[in-house]
Amino acid sequence: MRPPLLVLAVVLSACAEVDNPNPQMVLPMDYRTAFVQVQNCGSSSDHSFMDVIVRVRPEDVDRYRSGPYPFPQGTLIVKEEYRPGNCGDLFGYTVMRKEASGYFPAGGDWQWFTLDSAGTVLKSGMQAPCASCHGSSPNCGKAHDYSCPGP
Repeated sequence: MRPPLLVLAVVLSACAEVDNPNPQMVLPMDYRTAFVQVQNCGSSSDHSFMDVIVRVRPEDVDRYRSGPYPFPQGTLIVKEEYRPGNCGDLFGYTVMRKEASGYFPAGGDWQWFTLDSAGTVLKSGMQAPCASCHGSSPNCGKAHDYSCPGP
């Protein structure tokens, strides 16, 4: 039997960002118009079969598609996640932000964020499952600095 305080601490830590009175803002307010779509709407088996659209800043388009890698610190890669079969029904976002060298070497120094459809951060940090897929999937990998520019 787990001590009640331990269980409570685990439950509260999972919701910490949502309950934060000053939540972290990850998406720039104008990202929809300021960022360029680099992947068209399509199903993503790595994201619960959600349909996804990927966007980056204009200065990152060529690097996203073909390098040179790694991305500079501060780069944002935004994956809009839509309900399967409907790229008009936004469910949420996954955002990658390149951090300083040494932040998370096992994940290419990327910080991953999960956001709801309003842009509220639900989860953030060194996400080992994200790093594992982005570091080893055929269209991603360390050679692409954990981005997934493939088809």
